[in-house]
Amino acid sequence: MIIIPDIHGRTFWKSAIEQKEKDEKIIFLGDYLDHYDYEKNSENELITPENAIENFKEILNYKKNNNNVILLQGNHDYIHYNLDSFDCRKYYKYEEDINMLFKDNLKLFSIAHYEIFKNQPFLFTHAGVMQKWLNRVNQKFSTIENLVHWLNTNPWAALRMCGPDRGGFDPVGSCLWVTVTEFDTNNYELPNIYQIFGHTQLRSGFIGSYYADLDCRKAFKLNEDTLEISPL
Repeated sequence: MIIIPDIHGRTFWKSAIEQKEKDEKIIFLGDYLDHYDYEKNSENELITPENAIENFKEILNYKKNNNNVILLQGNHDYIHYNLDSFDCRKYYKYEEDINMLFKDNLKLFSIAHYEIFKNQPFLFTHAGVMQKWLNRVNQKFSTIENLVHWLNTNPWAALRMCGPDRGGFDPVGSCLWVTVTEFDTNNYELPNIYQIFGHTQLRSGFIGSYYADLDCRKAFKLNEDTLEISPL
């Protein structure tokens, strides 16, 4: 499986998918737009809102033409679909156009995805799931299937919860907003489930015993036989 973290207008995903094997799944962890002003794409050109939007359209078309592609939503996608949501950096000039782009293609996205390799469940979300947040929204689950189903059919009110690390007023953020600094590297947040997410940008990413934060401007590969995660 190829894992592609936060895009933000970047084009590194194109070289990553060129390395995919036949029938290999590709999962995008969300945040397709809203670049940083100083960043350049793979062609060493400054990213603009216009070419970031075109890049996003290419990703949508790639998904439409490939059944083995999973598109997750991130907080930057959520704010474009829900214009009255908690705000963050976004393309205000193209707000209405992007809103319609998401609405027209909403069926292509999900909030969470899971895979089970060698009896090990893997949970994919944009920012990670904290037990503290699940407790806050009175959510209990017995299997990873139950959890993912709930996340993908979740009322937006729960998903919009944003903690103080991202300027919000909730005690803890949802799986779209929580930051990796809130995770405990020495304990399972969700027993027996390995979490893979992005959202909190790190220089080289973090691959730990219980979770991996892969937001570092490059793609990764999850080896389904060894369960190892390595950069592409």
